[in-house]
This record gives sequence, structure tokens and C-alpha cells, in this order.
Amino acid sequence: MNIVIFIHSLNFGGAERVAAHMASYWAQAGHITTVLTIAPMDKNQYKLPKEVRIRSINHEIKSTGIISAAQNNLVRIWKIRNSIKELDADVVVSMMTPANVMLGIASIGLPAWTVGSERIHPESHKINRLWYSFRKYCYFLLDTIVTQTTETETWIRENTNAKLTLVIPNPIVMPVPSQNPIIKPPIESNKKLIVGVGRLTPQKQFDHLIKAFSTIQNQYSHWNIAILGEGEDHHALNELIIESQLSDRIQLVGRVGNIADWLNVADLFVMTSSAEGFPNALIEAMAHQTAVISYNCPTGPAEIIEHGFNGLLVETNNIEELTSALNKIMSSPTLGSLLAENALKIKDRLELNKIMKVWNQAIGL
Repeated sequence: MNIVIFIHSLNFGGAERVAAHMASYWAQAGHITTVLTIAPMDKNQYKLPKEVRIRSINHEIKSTGIISAAQNNLVRIWKIRNSIKELDADVVVSMMTPANVMLGIASIGLPAWTVGSERIHPESHKINRLWYSFRKYCYFLLDTIVTQTTETETWIRENTNAKLTLVIPNPIVMPVPSQNPIIKPPIESNKKLIVGVGRLTPQKQFDHLIKAFSTIQNQYSHWNIAILGEGEDHHALNELIIESQLSDRIQLVGRVGNIADWLNVADLFVMTSSAEGFPNALIEAMAHQTAVISYNCPTGPAEIIEHGFNGLLVETNNIEELTSALNKIMSSPTLGSLLAENALKIKDRLELNKIMKVWNQAIGL
């Protein structure tokens, strides 16, 4: 089968990582597999096997207004349509709302089977009214819409005209691939490490972790925090760390390509997002036998964590409850070890071959 995966880019990110895993899996299974991006190919960060073809429509142009945005998107749709025809695609899988909408329009009248994939819960991820309307009225142009959770599937059914929906969670690929930059984690036998992973953006709310930790840090002088990622909130987070007088305890590490090395030495993983889709960082931490605490945000954590068994769920945005959860694990090595041991079972549930069998059904393999 000739399979095309359409995504904005293969730059760092959860959807991008899943797209890379899917492309690698299908290519190594003997299918002609192409990753089609909007961004130039030099922005691709994920290593793919030589069997995967990479192609770009090379139209990542910033719009200056409504008219230029319409013009740019029409050009993108035209280039996507031509690429689908030139690649003679049997199946096209798109990632994220704008790509889904553009694929639906671009594929009108073409024989390719089309599958759109929502990567975050729409109710929690606000998009402008135009894209919202396109999603609502154009999803019927796609043969299937894949969501990562049942909550998002329900939302799509109730708020769009999608013909068919299917829930497919993200897979876990072990070992987690490494790439540049390689930054070695600290290894200190007398220290404990809390790790947070993600872009430094308002959605990730790493300031909540810093604030919660700051209220109990005097009780736990042997615990430190490392936050892996880069983004627009770096300056504000750094200022908060300085104000909290925790510069020697909390490190903003920046972008890290060897996350697995950090998860291997982590004693606790904390996720404070206001919204997710199906968080890769959380399931990868659990797969590295790390105790986890997560806000019970929409969506994903509640379908991943069984509270008190393989992790702790905290009411979203409740910093007091987050502080209590931190205190529970930091004060009890026994509880941390038990949660970590049970967290490891996520590896079998989300094993790549199991998840890709469902994707194979979605695309008619």
C-alpha cells in the first residue's frame, strides 16, 4: 500500500514523534511510506529509516492578514492535492486540525482513503473562528477521524459532521530514541530528582510545579527539579525561580534530545498541563518505571492513570492539591516505589504493535 502522512513539520513535538513512529512502522512493514510536510525539510528533527520518503510542499509562509491567509492556504491545498496525485497515494493520514481540514478539501474527488487525526482535546485548545467553522463543516470530507481519547471522540461526534470516528491512543516505543542535543542528567547518589517535560508555554503551566515545590522545599533539601524544554515562558519561569530563591534547586535545562536518560534517573515525573491530547511524556515516564503525578486535565491523564495505583491524579489548577501530592510521594519512598512498579505496566498496554494494528484497521490494511 502507498501511505502518505501529512503534518506541518517533523520538528520536536508529540504529534511529530507519533507521525515518525507510524511512518517507520509502515515503511519497515513493506509499504511505500511518505511524510509530507508544509515546512521545509531542513526543519525535520526526527530520524527516520531510509525506507521513509520525505517530501515538502515548502509553503511555510507567515500570513499578514485574512486575505493573505486565505491565499496561502489555497496554495497549500493546491500543492497538497498535486502531491497526493503525484505520489499516487492509497491512504493519506493527516495530523492536527488545520492539516485535517486542508486534506479534506484537497482530496475532494480523489480515490485516496483519508484519515484525519486530532492530537489535542478541541474544547481545551481554542482556535480562531474560521478554523473552528472549517473543522465543524469539513470533517465529513474525510473518511475517518481518529482521536486519542473517548472524551475527544464524543466532542468530535457532537460538534462536527465527521462520518466515522475511532479512538487510537499513542503508542510507546522503547527505547525512546535519542537525538541531538544530548545533555547528561545529574547523577548524585544523595539527591532525588523531579522531572517535567514539555514546551515552556502557558498550556504546560510549569509555574504551578515551581510554586508547589517552593512551599515544601525546606522539608526536602535533597530533592531538586529539572524542567526539559524550551519556549516562550522561559524568562517568566526563570524569574519565578529567582524570586523563589530556588536557582540552586530548579534547573531549566532547555531542549533535550536524550529524554530517556533523564527519565531513567528521575524519582518523580510531574505534569501540570491545562490540556493535553494523550501525553507522550507522561506515558514514557511511566514506561521508565517512574512515579508520576498529573493534573487531571482534558484529556488523557484519566485514561492513563488509575489514581493511587500507578500514579496520582490532581484536580487541574489546584496548586494546594498538587503540593499535597508532591508531599505524599517525597515523604514516602515506599509509595513512590509502588506507584513506579505499577506504572511500568503501561508498556504492555500501549505497545507499538498493538496500537498499529488498530491503525492498520483504520486505513484498511
